[in-house]
Amino acid sequence: MLIAAPLSLIALIPWLGVTLWLLSGSRQRVHVPFLPLWQGRVEGPRTRTRLHMPPAAIAFILAAILLAILAASRPQVRKPHNQVHGSFSFILDRGLTMSAHGTHDLRFREAADQALTVLHHRFADCQINFTTVPEGTVQTLSLDECDSLVRDLPPSAMDTRELLADAIRQTNGPVLVVSDEPLDATQDRAIEIPPPQGAQDVAIVRIAAREAPVAQIMVSLRNQSSRTTAVLAVSDVQQRVRRQVDLPPAPAERNYVIDLPQIDPVILVQLETRDDVEVDKQAWLVREGSGTRVEPHFALPPELRRLVDVYVAARPPAPNAGRLCVVRSLADAPADAPAVIVPPVRRPLRASAFHVRDHFVTHNAGWQSAGVAIDVADDPPPQGWTPLVNAGGRTLVAARPTPPNQIWVGFDSPQWAATPDFVIFWTNVLDWAGGGAKSMAAHSLPEWDGQWKPTATHPAEPWPGLYQRSDGTLRAFNAPDVPIPPLGDTRWREGIAALAATPGRIDLSPDLLIAALACLALAALAWASPRKPLATTADEKGDARL
Repeated sequence: MLIAAPLSLIALIPWLGVTLWLLSGSRQRVHVPFLPLWQGRVEGPRTRTRLHMPPAAIAFILAAILLAILAASRPQVRKPHNQVHGSFSFILDRGLTMSAHGTHDLRFREAADQALTVLHHRFADCQINFTTVPEGTVQTLSLDECDSLVRDLPPSAMDTRELLADAIRQTNGPVLVVSDEPLDATQDRAIEIPPPQGAQDVAIVRIAAREAPVAQIMVSLRNQSSRTTAVLAVSDVQQRVRRQVDLPPAPAERNYVIDLPQIDPVILVQLETRDDVEVDKQAWLVREGSGTRVEPHFALPPELRRLVDVYVAARPPAPNAGRLCVVRSLADAPADAPAVIVPPVRRPLRASAFHVRDHFVTHNAGWQSAGVAIDVADDPPPQGWTPLVNAGGRTLVAARPTPPNQIWVGFDSPQWAATPDFVIFWTNVLDWAGGGAKSMAAHSLPEWDGQWKPTATHPAEPWPGLYQRSDGTLRAFNAPDVPIPPLGDTRWREGIAALAATPGRIDLSPDLLIAALACLALAALAWASPRKPLATTADEKGDARL
């Protein structure tokens, strides 16, 4: 037995003194009819002191105090080796590399199965704190429940390195970590359980595209396999380009540049090779934001019509792209969609100076090239809109202060249409109102959130692929860059054996406190029991009268 707080046993000294005093009792009372009879020398046997049992209520109170003192000392006894309950944690990593294929199943399942098999052998009845990463949820399960849960877990394409470290920090005591990621050396209480074998992988690390001076796409590959060649396939709406490439020696990376006839709004890059990791064999690029469908609702001036045609040709909208309405008045503009309002301009104005507010629409546009003689709209911009350009006491350009992006352009200049500033200004207008993005882009899967819905069925969510928002916007989410680490220490079975060899302990304090309360209850019952009145003899009654 182990006494966790031995100083509490000092209280036994006064308890023992009080108990001995109560047990010693007192001299027997004797009725004396006449005091002078006791004068003189009294002959008789010497009275010997002996222990007497106190009343039952007092005995129960003494027992309650003794049990309370023992409970305060926190006595503990050893558990049997095969009866450990809730004494350690179990963390299962389902990250990208652990979701690769092993010999017969996914690597995290194979590693978890072999760990749980050893636990079944070492512990007959075991409750553990089970955590899965990336979810981070903690459940207290039996070994049989862990077996069932592991079989039903899907793969994951997430980078779990930081999440795994956080999960370990949130545990107390020994923790079993099923992962191929090397653990921090300071986490000496963690027993790492790696998968049975390593993994072969050729991964697309990143992709990028450009349209000028020529249409090209760059693909970065990392080789962590014995392969020396692979086939890259680049697909868009109209074409598919395949090229065989030489891979760098493991575990190096190399960039590959592929020329394309043009850059389409959506590009898919595939690595046509099979290995243990499937999730990093394809990646997407999507033209974000600027591929808005421009819809004029009236006959545009010739110079503006030509600019819109060039703009759309350079930024072709996707089939499900949002629309940008170009209308004559605020009444014609949709209330919940982007719009450009171009009212009729018939009133001449002499603009000696332009007052320009800093805004996306006004960037890099030289307003003095618009000249002095300009035409402005008869009516001012909508009330409450933010003025961006003023001249001659009139507002020429104004923007809606709240979403959706809407802009009012209430001026025209015949000579400005022949300048580069005209092109810059109207490109800014269409970019800002339509979304403002200008390039092909992709996002890493950890940036995904619930507003993006997959356009195809995936093994799990989130998963690399194309996603769409409720407003029709497309976005590409690709697999994160997670290299496959080398296998760690395989001596984890010795760690579990040492864990099983260290028996747990059972704290007896709660049981002792319950017993103390029970003794107090019995003392109260004994104290409340009726007592018989003392009998008196006739002589005693007479003596009392005297």
